[in-house]
Amino acid sequence: MDNLDDRIIPAIYDCIVSDAAMRECLQLLTERFGCLSAALIFQDESRAAANFAVGFGVLDAAAQARYHRDFARFDPAPAAMARLALGSVTATGRLFDNEDPRYAHFLRGFYHPLGLREAMGGPVARSAGQSGIVAVQRGADRAPFAADDIATFERLMPHFIQALSLRRAFFELETAADEMRSAIERVGPGILILAADGRLRQANAAARTILNRRDGLVVDSAGIVSGLSDPGGRNFVQLQDVPIGLYIVPRLGGLEDGSYSAPYVLRQSWASASREGRDAREVGSRLVRIYDPDRQWPEAEQTLMQAFGMPMTAARLTTALMSGDDLSTYAKREGLSLNTVKFHLKAAFAATGTSRQVDLTRYALLTVSDVSN
Repeated sequence: MDNLDDRIIPAIYDCIVSDAAMRECLQLLTERFGCLSAALIFQDESRAAANFAVGFGVLDAAAQARYHRDFARFDPAPAAMARLALGSVTATGRLFDNEDPRYAHFLRGFYHPLGLREAMGGPVARSAGQSGIVAVQRGADRAPFAADDIATFERLMPHFIQALSLRRAFFELETAADEMRSAIERVGPGILILAADGRLRQANAAARTILNRRDGLVVDSAGIVSGLSDPGGRNFVQLQDVPIGLYIVPRLGGLEDGSYSAPYVLRQSWASASREGRDAREVGSRLVRIYDPDRQWPEAEQTLMQAFGMPMTAARLTTALMSGDDLSTYAKREGLSLNTVKFHLKAAFAATGTSRQVDLTRYALLTVSDVSN
């Protein structure tokens, strides 16, 4: 193959992820075959958003619009080329008689005024409601397409077929990713997706709210996410250094009595599996769920009562602890003695199998958040 052919093949594969690359690819085809224009068309009956029709040369956007509006129904070439064996190529001069009146209307009304005389191409997609063709169109300035032109074009066809197949797969992955991003955005808990080096790849609305507070979780200019480990010393630890599983992130103060707000509870898991036997930490990204005690839980008491069999008074106290209250604040607001509040706390401990307030709050946040979603 000559140098131009060597440029065409990479350009074909660039079309997998780039619409702009299609025009460059078609331009190279026109140069290779001495043509005035080229076109690449793909249709998917089940996914209209994946359809495209790209032209280069005299078949510009205006010509395409006029073609589809006034002449497409008179042009027998696309349907005839689509019926060929996948990857094969032919020329319209071998398919049709230019004197055929059914073909003459299209030629005289559209094709010839553009300076075009003959097309060469074939099918590059045909499966499950999908079809596609690629073609070049010569003018009167060059001889009709010969057997060596067809053979050269056919050598390129497997690359077009492979590229379009990969483009469909890429499009499906992009669609799935968009749907996943949309679903994550609506989830109540904060969701972070971190690369293996701790850099932030994605954060949903709830997580962005938490990060913007900068009161326990922060993301630096390099995109590294860290969590507060020592509120007094304002020490931070990068999340990729935190073991997979549950993790408590303290928060900076803000309460009048100098105590700290209720902590964030993090649940970290691997977001992607290890590959080729390598440790997941070398290649895997992380999924981090953040349970925010500042979030309102209108059904929290009922959820805790149903999930753990808590008495209503214990569930009410636990809900207050989830929101950052301490025992004294809760007792004063509810008009209860501290001993009575401690009695309710013991009932909450017994129901959840915990013995510390931090563990009680953590399990309550996890349970209420999961049930609420």
